[in-house]
Amino acid sequence: MPSAGIVVALACIAWFFLRNTFVEMDTASALRRFVDVLLCGGLLFTLSFERGRVSRLLERPGFLRLGHLAMYVYLIHYPLRMYWEPIVLRRLLGDQMSDALGLISVAIIVGLTMVLTVAWDKWQPVRRV
Repeated sequence: MPSAGIVVALACIAWFFLRNTFVEMDTASALRRFVDVLLCGGLLFTLSFERGRVSRLLERPGFLRLGHLAMYVYLIHYPLRMYWEPIVLRRLLGDQMSDALGLISVAIIVGLTMVLTVAWDKWQPVRRV
């Protein structure tokens, strides 16, 4: 099944954008969790055994490097994201939020996260096994 990885990956991307449209349904949370688990399991299963385009794409050096840095990205972006609005924006601007300011905030958080992640990784001593 060489195209299975592409199908599952596209289904996951589509579900990412559509999953919050089911908020009004009473059974929404159970249904969303079921689809989340189903797609996650399908993606893991497909990528574990399949050697198609998606697997080859994820084996590229850039993605391997991102996988190595993923822990740092999460640990650095989370406090930035969590404290950016209440500490920086609210103190500077009060309640005057706009879409443009939101996009600028996202760019600043992503930029700071990448710079701090690469700096942190370079600062870490080389580990010997």
